[in-house]
Amino acid sequence: MSTPPIPTIAPATGPVVTIRQTATFRLVAGPKWYIYDNNSTTVIVKTLDLIKGTKGIEGFIGLEASEFPQISSDLTVMAQTARNLEQRRWKSPVRITEYRTIAGVKGFVLQSSDSEKQFYEWGGLDANNVLTVLAFKIPTGAGLDKWVEPTLASIEWK
Repeated sequence: MSTPPIPTIAPATGPVVTIRQTATFRLVAGPKWYIYDNNSTTVIVKTLDLIKGTKGIEGFIGLEASEFPQISSDLTVMAQTARNLEQRRWKSPVRITEYRTIAGVKGFVLQSSDSEKQFYEWGGLDANNVLTVLAFKIPTGAGLDKWVEPTLASIEWK
């Protein structure tokens, strides 16, 4: 019995976002994106377009991309620290769900969801010992994979 192939995700083709020291990535084309502090250590991205299948204030997508110089190279400790910090912001449990490699950089994944929104965070440590974190907030029902996967597939490390 053979293992089915892993589906290839097409990279996003929308606007380019640059995190100063570590990476660039693209946003999903379609909505009008607002990018704050592009090419800094923390870039905030939002769309004020209501996403199909959602309603009210929770119908908008947000993404925070940040980089943090690290002393430690222990990804498990970083994942636990990130989970503890995010848990303070969420009523529902924040879980470390997997470790995954994005464009050659190994990282952790945190996830949570409630009746209004989903949270997905990937954090990876590059060769220069800088932690890059992309934290998505997507309305429930908006198809998390349609927004997160193409963005992660478009990452290019500096």
